[in-house]
Amino acid sequence: SGPTCSTFTLQAFSMRLLLFVSVFILAASGTSGSKLEHPNFKLHGCYLRRGSGANLKFSVSSSEPMTIESCQKDCSRYTFRYFGVADGTYCFCGNTKPYPKVPLFRCDQKCPGNYYQICGGSNSMVVYEQPATLATASAEHPNLKLQGCYFHRNYEDENLKYRISTSESMTIESCQKDCSRYTFRYFGVAKTECCCGDPKIANKISLNRCNYRCPGNPKQICGGIFDGMVVYEQPATLVTASAEHPNFKLQGCYVHVYKEVENLKYRISTSESMTIESCQKDCSRYTFRYFGVATTECFCGDSKIANKISLNRCNYRCPGNPKQICGGINSMVVYEQPATLVTASAEHPNFKLQGCYVHLNNEDENLKYRISTSESMTIESCQKDCSRYTYRYFGVANKTECYCGDSLRKEQTSNECNYRCPGNLKQICGGSEYMVVYEQPDILPAASAEHQNFKLEGCYFHYDDPSSNLRRYKSSNESMTIESCQKDCSVTTDRYFGVISGTHCYCGDLIMSAQLSLKKCDYRCPGNPKQICGGSITMVVYEQPASAEHPNFKLQGCYLHSKKQNNLRLYISSSESMTIESCRKDCSVTTTPYFGVISGTYCYCGDSIMGTQLSLRKCDYRCPGNPEQICGGFDSMVVYEQLL
Repeated sequence: SGPTCSTFTLQAFSMRLLLFVSVFILAASGTSGSKLEHPNFKLHGCYLRRGSGANLKFSVSSSEPMTIESCQKDCSRYTFRYFGVADGTYCFCGNTKPYPKVPLFRCDQKCPGNYYQICGGSNSMVVYEQPATLATASAEHPNLKLQGCYFHRNYEDENLKYRISTSESMTIESCQKDCSRYTFRYFGVAKTECCCGDPKIANKISLNRCNYRCPGNPKQICGGIFDGMVVYEQPATLVTASAEHPNFKLQGCYVHVYKEVENLKYRISTSESMTIESCQKDCSRYTFRYFGVATTECFCGDSKIANKISLNRCNYRCPGNPKQICGGINSMVVYEQPATLVTASAEHPNFKLQGCYVHLNNEDENLKYRISTSESMTIESCQKDCSRYTYRYFGVANKTECYCGDSLRKEQTSNECNYRCPGNLKQICGGSEYMVVYEQPDILPAASAEHQNFKLEGCYFHYDDPSSNLRRYKSSNESMTIESCQKDCSVTTDRYFGVISGTHCYCGDLIMSAQLSLKKCDYRCPGNPKQICGGSITMVVYEQPASAEHPNFKLQGCYLHSKKQNNLRLYISSSESMTIESCRKDCSVTTTPYFGVISGTYCYCGDSIMGTQLSLRKCDYRCPGNPEQICGGFDSMVVYEQLL
């Protein structure tokens, strides 16, 4: 029989079903070879993103170059079982098996970071299960008592509100260690943040909400994805800490915010092994009444202490002694120095106190010449160092620095010189940027560069280079005098001798650098403090004395020679290379018994000496032909008797 109506109907349905299956297969196969299957992660299927099941509701990341691997990595930081990608760029995690499931062709959006992968679709999510090889994580800890998972929201009145540290490699142990520096009872971790506190812990939530693996140990739990903190109690074995001290009177705990609210404004030292004793010792070098510690910083001061707070706010254990309290977060524990500490005074029985002066390094300041530094400085040692110079004043700044000078320029102050001298705690050695100044005693002898036997040439720059004055270094002597240097140089033929830096003697024929004020040569000679032995880079120079004595001719002396008193009236010769011998030779052609030289170059002969006799020092012109001989003076004649 022919086909019936039902036959045509069945055929039509079969054709439509074949067409639908073909389209489904084409859609499921994707485009350009993209795949849903992954070699490392179990595919659970394609799910409606906004269905009644609220699939994988924890959104952990979004990325333009999203891949299946990057989403799996982001979710592996948590303990979630499933992960999935939706709309090409959004990564989700969760523990609830997703529904409703939709056909795979609904997940048709290529991953931006890998076109061979599928990253969900419009309003649909491709879902995978985390691999079984992922380490199991637990909030339980073998050494610490777990309190649970608590609600924690930053910047509000929250649990464990003191955030102590943050770390991208956070573990439970590292947070416990950071909080053990304080006296807090509890500590907790919220992802990468470590917090401590003592208040009663409120807003406990399900432990499942704390599901974030610790970055430094993925087997541990470090809080949760949203507002979750895992909290522990510090072990009972942690030593008890107290602010009370058997030797120092506790003043209390005070607000201390750097550059805002500061008690004891002088920060003296910092130490990663701070203790109460070490801070007290550091402050005992000053005259301050109080000392205090703010974590690792030690402060001193005399001012009235304000903004006292509860002693509980000072809860930071001293790094060098965890049984002691070294302040807290924005707080300082303060003590009073013991009454047994010796009193210090700037007054001195032997030196006249000028006062306390501002002293700023590298500026136009008081007593600008820093002479010495010493970790055992006293007023006496500084005075002794400066007594080697001709300065009127001496002073000590910053405990260890000794200065000298002749003028006081900066303003005075009354109480900023509060550093005890390291070598004598009863004395004051200035302050931070302040100097205590004294006047040298009158018993110190006056010093002068003038010398009765040697002609002073002046004070000159002297450097250790070829252009220096008196290039020949002769000797060094810790008891140097002008006479000892002259004696050392007298064995040479050099015309000049000089002393630099108090102890170094030089000889030479040339003075090559610029002359300076005699004040620049200010070192007293160690062997005779009435004499000047140069300066730091300056040399006092003298001319070697020439002798008027002669082995072959009898010296008659030095005589005035002028129009009114004309000795040896017979002018015989003139020479730019005059010597005593040449003048005597010229006069030997005469029968006169005497000959003499004036002004270095003029030779006279005569029968009698008629002028007034002068000191030999008035005949001070060296002979041009022999500088070791004397050829008279400007208006004076050196006279000899010929030995015929």
